[in-house]
Amino acid sequence: MAFEVFNWSPRPNPVGAFKDRTLRVQFGDGYEQEAADGIHTVTQSWPLQFVGNEVYVRPILDFVRRHAGGKSFLWTPPLGVEGRYKARSLSVQPMGADMYTIAVTFEESVAP
Repeated sequence: MAFEVFNWSPRPNPVGAFKDRTLRVQFGDGYEQEAADGIHTVTQSWPLQFVGNEVYVRPILDFVRRHAGGKSFLWTPPLGVEGRYKARSLSVQPMGADMYTIAVTFEESVAP
């Protein structure tokens, strides 16, 4: 299956979040065991913003909506390597004078 590539540059200084997935069990005497859950134990999410006029933001909006939250695409995060991501949340803010802000969160999508 071919994946589309997201190539637009977001506003500077996005802050990515890395989440470790673990399994944890705590026993009655206070003893606790914890282990990594699965092969891909760390996932990333990146809240991004794009600002521009309609000619600039329309293709970004169309790309994200075309993937409808459930379809993966390729994207390279800052200091990272290209991987599969999904756009799970999207908002558009008109700023006047034909300027818009698109806010979207890319979440890493791992698959076998």
